[in-house]
Amino acid sequence: MQLGNWLTAAVALTLFAAQTPDAQAALAGDAKKGKAIFLMKGQNGKACMTCHPKGFTTGEVIRGKKIPNLTESAGKISEKKLIAKALKHLEEDAELQLTDAQFMDLVTFVSTLPTQGFGDVPAEWQGYVKEKLGN
Repeated sequence: MQLGNWLTAAVALTLFAAQTPDAQAALAGDAKKGKAIFLMKGQNGKACMTCHPKGFTTGEVIRGKKIPNLTESAGKISEKKLIAKALKHLEEDAELQLTDAQFMDLVTFVSTLPTQGFGDVPAEWQGYVKEKLGN
């Protein structure tokens, strides 16, 4: 998906969220599909999971900023800010080509991390997560 399409989707969603009393209701994506996207590797071989194993931070610093703990930070920022951060982050780092629906699925999944947690780590990621988190 091109940046223009993402921006259009983000603006539309932001306007909808501003009119919705319950901001979570504005995120109409599928969290289960979003988790699959979180695990999917982009063109550069990285996935969201590469730097955010189980939604946590590895303590690494990228471009002068410590990678945030999504389990903590996603619950503290508005959906509007989460969408803006995700748009920028996907463009600059992950090199994932997502449709508008896939993007909303991903943002919906990340927004559920503080309350629902990450859940089970698929077998192909278990060794990586164990190594990165020191568990």
